[in-house]
Amino acid sequence: VPTLEAARTKVVNDDISTTRIYRMWTVPGENAAESVPLNLASTVLGGLASSRLDEALVRQDPVAVSVAAFNFTMEDAGVFIVQADVKPGMDPAAVGAKLDAEVARFISEGPDADELERAKISTMASVIRGLERVGGFGGKAPQLAGGELFMGDPAHALKQLRLMADATPASVTASMKTWLTRPVFNLVFNPGE
Repeated sequence: VPTLEAARTKVVNDDISTTRIYRMWTVPGENAAESVPLNLASTVLGGLASSRLDEALVRQDPVAVSVAAFNFTMEDAGVFIVQADVKPGMDPAAVGAKLDAEVARFISEGPDADELERAKISTMASVIRGLERVGGFGGKAPQLAGGELFMGDPAHALKQLRLMADATPASVTASMKTWLTRPVFNLVFNPGE
């Protein structure tokens, strides 16, 4: 998994209505056991309506109109992404600082048992619903084929479900401390030409 030598920032203008802030870290891919706790971390941080970022940046102190976090994994590597759409009239730098503080707090504290349980149930239910179909995105056929092709194991999805069920707040926190404390790539999209 590649690592940046130091944090980097890139600012881009585009034909958009509000500033979007990204924080991105390279992380292990789908073939690493650490991808499961990182997936769960992203769900707790910004993947549910009750997520940490939603609570802090959209409801309690509404500086963002939307937030999200997800762990985009490929076979050997992935990208853990956190994003926030800045509320009109707010200073993007201040929102970025608040976003960074919330992420740092989450890495330090980790999820509590209730947050992790909600993330597990949501994620596992989604996978199981997908496996109830034969084809389509997440269906049996693509899951079996993808597991065989990329992991050498058609039952890879079932192994992921077992790892998810066994994940603990401590294992999720340890994975975050390993991977999300490395240098971050900051990308900011501002409205403009």
